[in-house]
Amino acid sequence: MKKFVSDTIMVKGKYSMKRVLVSISFPYTLLLGIYIVISDRLLGLKTVNPYAIQVFSSMLLFIATALGITAYAKKQEQKEEVINDKNELES
Repeated sequence: MKKFVSDTIMVKGKYSMKRVLVSISFPYTLLLGIYIVISDRLLGLKTVNPYAIQVFSSMLLFIATALGITAYAKKQEQKEEVINDKNELES
């Protein structure tokens, strides 16, 4: 479990702020989505709070953006490593 956590939220031995924020906000977003569904279906409320839906949508957008930025940065790091390896082999 410790290795999974360190591989998920750490980059080169340091915590990545984007990864920590995503790992914290993702469960809360899921809980908010579950609450919206439960309050609408099971509690018999006629209307769901539109602000709750806006917050849910905004949090999903934040998570998707942060994951996209992280994936792009990781891809760029891998490209740089390949270029550095090629340069070292040529030397």
